[in-house]
Amino acid sequence: MKRGFIRAFWGTSDEKYDEGWATPSSRYARMENDIKMVMENEDTVPFTTYIFGQENYDMAQKLGVKDCVLVNKEPFIYDLQKEFWKHKLDIFQYAMEEDGFDEMVYLDWDCLPIQPLFDDFWDILGRKESIQCNLQFYRHRKCLWRDTDWRKTCNGGFVYMRDKTIPAKFQKIWEAFEPEHKFWDEVTISKYIDDITGKWEGTENYWDLYEPDVCNLTMVKKNRSAFTNEQLLSKNICFEHFIQALVSRKKRFLKE
Repeated sequence: MKRGFIRAFWGTSDEKYDEGWATPSSRYARMENDIKMVMENEDTVPFTTYIFGQENYDMAQKLGVKDCVLVNKEPFIYDLQKEFWKHKLDIFQYAMEEDGFDEMVYLDWDCLPIQPLFDDFWDILGRKESIQCNLQFYRHRKCLWRDTDWRKTCNGGFVYMRDKTIPAKFQKIWEAFEPEHKFWDEVTISKYIDDITGKWEGTENYWDLYEPDVCNLTMVKKNRSAFTNEQLLSKNICFEHFIQALVSRKKRFLKE
């Protein structure tokens, strides 16, 4: 059985693609520091990086990323203003269907280890469902198919999967969405989890089945997790996803 960690890299520094509501070049400008913080973290475990773009591939290797897979020579293949995160869904599918992962954890570059990997890390994840992501309370409504809790959405920074059929199902869900839903991978993941549950069953059901016990969200201004501080502190985590917390990450991880 093939199991392990994966990351992803796509996009461009070209500002001509920034016209709209998103600024892909700003995200790209952070990549070098983000990768550096991962590579300099003493607790970083081996991972495979799936990359769009020969220039991005060369950059990753220059920064010390060893296990790189060039998925496409183009730096992106979808509209960066409308379908930016579809690249991640494609990478999930490539990793499981083409590269043979049976069980994997996807990590954003701002999702970092805070202590060594537990000996029973995979066993802990095996106690819950075959897909697990942190549940985040967003400012805007995203899960519009529900009757309630429209803003409680899967965060895509830590995604655990142990079912090779999941990525293809993501693709079908994404294809059926209205255009306004196609920017975020997280909306697709949330719809998949609601579908396999039967419907949205609330935060406590999500906590019991889909909230990973090994990762928490960290934000600068306030907790955006859908769960209480007491619940979050009950976890023994080895990863934190530092959302909108570049300064905190630099102070904690980046060597001058």
